[in-house]
Amino acid sequence: MIVLKKQRFPGSQVQLVVSRCMGISEPLIGELNGNNQVFTTVNNYTSGRISILYNGQALHSPDDFIETGSNEITFIYIKPTIEDNLKVTYEYEDCIGGVPVSGNDAIAYGSSSHTVVFSTPMATVNYVVYTSITNVIDANLSYYSEIITEKTVNGFTVDFSGNIDSDNYVLEWVVLELFNYAG
Repeated sequence: MIVLKKQRFPGSQVQLVVSRCMGISEPLIGELNGNNQVFTTVNNYTSGRISILYNGQALHSPDDFIETGSNEITFIYIKPTIEDNLKVTYEYEDCIGGVPVSGNDAIAYGSSSHTVVFSTPMATVNYVVYTSITNVIDANLSYYSEIITEKTVNGFTVDFSGNIDSDNYVLEWVVLELFNYAG
């Protein structure tokens, strides 16, 4: 299952849209007995923002199914069986999650890595880290690749492609929690 969440960070160059979560290819829950036409989603969905894949074919409301509840749909002409593959993509009615964490850390001269420690631990290591190295002071800049080599609930470590050659480099970072919903 894939869950997408877009956010905007005030004052940041990261430009995303606020609080829209999408469940992509989530299971559709219900009895697959050839008679049942009523199924539910794991989370409540936004009306008009749901589509279903039935054996790979996209189905849409109100032509193929009716939205009969905040997390319920009723097929009009289909009665799925155990051999059928049902997946649903929808916008969550509520997008629940943590607040993005961000910071700017000075990178020590001569270091080949840097560890960021969160002021408050994350709930899990299920987060993504966006990093950027900046230096707006030095005239002759060096360019460093970076890779995250460790993630814990307390922080992460980034390794650089070489030793930092000035005290004027800053690691700018944003951490976004990824969401796992049941299903």
